[in-house]
Amino acid sequence: MKSIYEQDHNILPDSDFFRGDLYFLVPGNKGRLLDARRTPIQIDSYLSESGLMHIKILKFEDKGNIWELPAEEITDFQFEKSSKKLNHTQVKTIKKAIEKLDHDLNIQANPKVLQITNEQINETIPNVLDWIENNSSFLNINKTLDLTLRVGPLELQADFANYMQMHNLKDLDYRISQTWAAQSGGEIIKALQQTMAEMGLLNYYGKSLRDRNILKTIRKETFMKYVVHRLAYVRSFFSKIGLEKLILYRGMSSEKGWRSVSKPWSSWTPILQIANCHADFEKYGAHQNKSTDSYLFKRTFPIEKIFMTYFETKGLNQQWKETEVIVIHDEEDRKYI
Repeated sequence: MKSIYEQDHNILPDSDFFRGDLYFLVPGNKGRLLDARRTPIQIDSYLSESGLMHIKILKFEDKGNIWELPAEEITDFQFEKSSKKLNHTQVKTIKKAIEKLDHDLNIQANPKVLQITNEQINETIPNVLDWIENNSSFLNINKTLDLTLRVGPLELQADFANYMQMHNLKDLDYRISQTWAAQSGGEIIKALQQTMAEMGLLNYYGKSLRDRNILKTIRKETFMKYVVHRLAYVRSFFSKIGLEKLILYRGMSSEKGWRSVSKPWSSWTPILQIANCHADFEKYGAHQNKSTDSYLFKRTFPIEKIFMTYFETKGLNQQWKETEVIVIHDEEDRKYI
């Protein structure tokens, strides 16, 4: 199968670049992400109060967008040999900021809190079912969902957007889904996952928030409301079309060796060929035979573990066509590369 991503078939060799280092954290410096296609980037800014850097994407699907990353992740990039450098004192200051801000955070799900959360979701579901019955454009013209679609049905995405707008959550959902689709992380994703852990829905193993302003601009109560309505809608919709489970696939490749890390959730797809593009078992694999390790999984998940899918979520399926389905992890399945 042809790669699902845009490609550059004239990639310069790694020897033409310097490996990323804090010395290169200068706005305007250009380089490449160390992914298979070496995505071109440019340093946009460094935020000293949070130790975060803003990276502008210069090519491919996310061209023009800004990624927000911890400054120390600059080692995941390469930089042009003509790049400007910070001096030793400036780098030392950044390192001190990172040491102050970089903290691990573990939040264990509380079963009693989860029971309360599930009660809230279950109390919301009848209202969602009524709303879908009376307002769904998708179900007016479809009785089933084609799980092989590369793009979610526009009517279904419009339905979900209208429902979330009714609860003043549409913009938040778009921001969250776009951020995840682009960079599989970010401060708003951390804030969401930490909130879900506090609601008992998952165990959070990761980093603490660096940008505390997130919870000033988006209150934790808003995140909680968002989670309840999103889960209630996903469960209601799949119930309406008679699906209790989804068969999903996940492929992954790594140039850094096998790494077992704990994650609150992971991305899957209902399309085997898409997962295979992320594995490295053929010439069209995401890493083009550069990987040291690769896997391809098939699993069946109950709808209760599905948080977000590209079917109903415009932001997850706009410039990216990865057909993502986000699965909430429990203790049995939270360890993936």
